[in-house]
Amino acid sequence: MERVDARALGLIVVELGGGRRHIDDAIDPAVGLAAVRGVGDAVGRERPLAIVHARTTADAEAAAARLREAVTVSTTPNAGPAAPILRKMAR
Repeated sequence: MERVDARALGLIVVELGGGRRHIDDAIDPAVGLAAVRGVGDAVGRERPLAIVHARTTADAEAAAARLREAVTVSTTPNAGPAAPILRKMAR
C-alpha cells in the first residue's frame, strides 16, 4: 500500500458501532477492522487490505467501500514509510 488515511479507518470503526460518537453511546466489541495492512505492505487476493467485522452484510459492504477510499494501492513496489528517526545527535 502506498497511503493509509488512519482517521478514516477510525471513523469506519465508529460507523460500524465499535466506537463512540457521544459519551453515552454503547460500544459493540464484535465489530471493527482487523489485520489492517500498512504503508509498504503488499496487498492482494491472499492479503486483503483489512478484515471487516460487522453485524450485517450491508454494514460490511459499506465499510469495505469506505476502506477502499481510505487507502491508495500502487502497482509498483513501495519502499514503505520513511524511517521515524531522521538523525541522531551525538552526546
